[in-house]
Amino acid sequence: MIKTEEQIRDRYEEWHGVGMDMGENMEMEISRGKCIDKGKDNDKGKDKGKRVLAAGCFDLLHYGHLRYLEEAKKLGGEGAELIVVVARDSTILSRKGRPPVMKEDHRRALVEALKPVDKAILGGEDFDTLTVIKEVKPDIIALGYDQDDLAELLAKQNLGVKIVKLGKYGEVSSSMIRKIIYSTNPVKQGPSVGQDPRP
Repeated sequence: MIKTEEQIRDRYEEWHGVGMDMGENMEMEISRGKCIDKGKDNDKGKDKGKRVLAAGCFDLLHYGHLRYLEEAKKLGGEGAELIVVVARDSTILSRKGRPPVMKEDHRRALVEALKPVDKAILGGEDFDTLTVIKEVKPDIIALGYDQDDLAELLAKQNLGVKIVKLGKYGEVSSSMIRKIIYSTNPVKQGPSVGQDPRP
């Protein structure tokens, strides 16, 4: 039975033909005479997951957003990496005619905290989608059910990237939530163009 660090090193070298580093990041499993280096890729035959890119405003995050991101990550297979582009405040203002309810940094942090998301980044100030795609280099772009304008833009480009349009998940949308919130305050029906109501 293997008991000491020296014996572990000797056994590892014997099995793998190289020495081993017993640093703090090394996890060893010693069981029934087996020595497994968990820091190495023991599933070399296994395909690495693909990188998936998703995007949105995520202004008033809700269940549909979570489901969209869960399904987007599934497109990449086992071991997929999901990177999410969160729209800038200026982009929402120019495209929707109103400022977002939540600031861009808050929306990005909330999205990145979701379980399926590996990384969330802010989009370009001028909605420069192609630059973001070139930087991220995704294998797959997952579009939401309401992103027809982005689908048309990407279809015109020769990106060499698989584009998948996902469905709607749940009955709630950010605009519905916003209407409910503003309906409780009939005097102020939400911010008008150019106003920023946020602290």
